[in-house]
Amino acid sequence: MIHPLRTGRHRTGRPTDQWSRLSRAMTWVHRTLTLWMMLGLIATASGPGHRVKAWAQERRPVELELVLAIDTSSSVSVADFELQKHGLSEAFRHPDVLAAIQGIGERGIAVALVQWSGNRMQRTSVDWMVLHDAASAGQFASAIAASHRMLTGSTGLGGAIRFALTQLEENRFDGRRKVIDVSGDGYSGINPSRERDRAVVRGVTINGLAILNEKPDLGEYYARHVIGGVNAFVLTVHGFEDFGQAIREKLIKEVEGLKVAGIFETMALRDSLGAVKGSEPRR
Repeated sequence: MIHPLRTGRHRTGRPTDQWSRLSRAMTWVHRTLTLWMMLGLIATASGPGHRVKAWAQERRPVELELVLAIDTSSSVSVADFELQKHGLSEAFRHPDVLAAIQGIGERGIAVALVQWSGNRMQRTSVDWMVLHDAASAGQFASAIAASHRMLTGSTGLGGAIRFALTQLEENRFDGRRKVIDVSGDGYSGINPSRERDRAVVRGVTINGLAILNEKPDLGEYYARHVIGGVNAFVLTVHGFEDFGQAIREKLIKEVEGLKVAGIFETMALRDSLGAVKGSEPRR
């Protein structure tokens, strides 16, 4: 049998595989060039110095990016939640905290408040605000006071760290330091060490505030599995009634970037100011 001469087409008139591949490649090139031309027109129309927002966004420089992550799991009662909220609100009105904020310069700090419970249960309670004086700190304090409880459920410290890290990476700020301040009164259902390590590799410091209640070794658990990064520390208090004073002391250390004597600390509430004494955790 004599086969027909193959010169680019079968007897049926259909293109060969080679012509099909070439056609598809030309179509891809055409579409790619069209896309780049459209992006160029958008960039030109937006004026000199502007960027396409979908591709990039200017970040505002600040001294510190701080995520405050408070526990709203089922072990935290309504009264306990109010103590956390009141303590944070009053802390940002306290003269010592205001002095720390004003003392780090005009760039100030960018801060947000998040609530967390289960491993996949986190919400932003107060969105990012820049604080650099008493007025801006007062606005943030008022926003905290006006916030409501958004979650309850199990205890997922790893999820809280993961969510806080996302807030740091996706905000519009460029902080010289980045800190996650996580507080809670229980152990995590899933070991949070992996999420802690993931944040530390990205240059984030994680500090802890462990509310002991009936868990006397919770501070040690935080020291081993939660905190990490440059100058990281954990502060412990006996109960939520001590939260306000502890968070005030903690904020001052975080804003000023102070290095503490030991990574494991206990707040001894023996007078109106409180005393902080450091001791190394058991390894």
